[in-house]
Amino acid sequence: IRYINFLQHGIGGGVAVGLVSIYLLANFKEKFASRHFWDNGLIQAIFVYACVSAFGVGNELLEFLLDWTNIGIFSADRYDVWFDLFANTLGAFVVFIFWKMATLVRK
Repeated sequence: IRYINFLQHGIGGGVAVGLVSIYLLANFKEKFASRHFWDNGLIQAIFVYACVSAFGVGNELLEFLLDWTNIGIFSADRYDVWFDLFANTLGAFVVFIFWKMATLVRK
């Protein structure tokens, strides 16, 4: 079941948040005067990491709350949270890398 949970967090959490982050980055470039700031690949990677970390931690806190109140079992073992956060981050950065590669090919 760990592999299914890993895919769920990698795709459902990481890829989804990665796509939202890329959408936000594209809008930031259009709407803010400091558009060169948002063209920096390091700044973009930090932004994607910050977004996926925020949503991932929020999700893990929700799982903890639901587990603590006996609404369900959301943690298989003590490594569950770490695998989930790693899967979220990996999924987001896979999307980010594909986006950067597609951007380079288009230029």
